[in-house]
Amino acid sequence: MYHLVYISSADQSLEQATLQRILEKSVKKNAELGITGVLLYNGLNFLQVLEGPEEAVKAQYAQIVDDSNHHGIITILAESITRRSFSDWSMRLKIVPCEATSIPSWAPVHDDLISNLPDTLADNVLIILKSFNTLRG
Repeated sequence: MYHLVYISSADQSLEQATLQRILEKSVKKNAELGITGVLLYNGLNFLQVLEGPEEAVKAQYAQIVDDSNHHGIITILAESITRRSFSDWSMRLKIVPCEATSIPSWAPVHDDLISNLPDTLADNVLIILKSFNTLRG
């Protein structure tokens, strides 16, 4: 089992339909590949956690890197794990507020992101998600 966490800058023209398409495609593809995780969006950046079989995660990440809906992709964490943190989430989107930009009116904001994370979340991933949750520009 393997997990990978990255952050990227979202395309400034990202629209609701595009984000919804990304999520739907991810849910379907991840379920086929045995990948689980979460995608965070704050109006400026994405942060994503992918977990599953190492080769599947790496292959999915290679496709993500080529996606034109974001740029400036930085891998934060990539390592073997003993158990999944998001075993019930083939992929979930969480939108968190950021003072540097206004969240699009179509985006449902999750101010309570941290309280709704799985109890099985690895400590190092929790720290990364908390940092993103408090990112304010």
